[in-house]
Amino acid sequence: MPSSDRFLPAHNIKAQLDVLLLQGRVQDSGEHRVAATLCLTIAEQFAATLHLIDGGFSSHAPVMVRSMLEGYANLLNVVSDPAFVDQIRYDNARADVVLFTEYATDSEMWNNTEARETLARWKADAEPVHDELEAKGYGRKRPLTTGPPGLPYKARLSSLTTPNL
Repeated sequence: MPSSDRFLPAHNIKAQLDVLLLQGRVQDSGEHRVAATLCLTIAEQFAATLHLIDGGFSSHAPVMVRSMLEGYANLLNVVSDPAFVDQIRYDNARADVVLFTEYATDSEMWNNTEARETLARWKADAEPVHDELEAKGYGRKRPLTTGPPGLPYKARLSSLTTPNL
């Protein structure tokens, strides 16, 4: 229940969104599953934002809104160019390699053989994906130009605004 009538429209939107998502059917292809997952994630983040606001923690809501907008930008890119799924895969694999490497070098891990072995296994799973996609030209410095002709990725991102909460 909203903490004030001011957020009642947002709660109504959430309820309508829940109904739509429950009725959705997803085609069995990589880009369709990724798009559906992004939709679900955005909806969950929207619900979490409302819970933060209703719970009196609205100062934390912008973090959720930023994640929603990043998910929305990814969704726009996947819809515009299904090959963008590989960019998402590359970004995830790169982040995993960095994260697992950093954790493994942490002094807290030195005496925990099982944890280091797990991190090494996870890193070994992520490295081939990273290397394969990097060899295809994916990377942090790769200019993204997917989407409508003449509208680069960064221009679409800069057109998104954060709502006032």
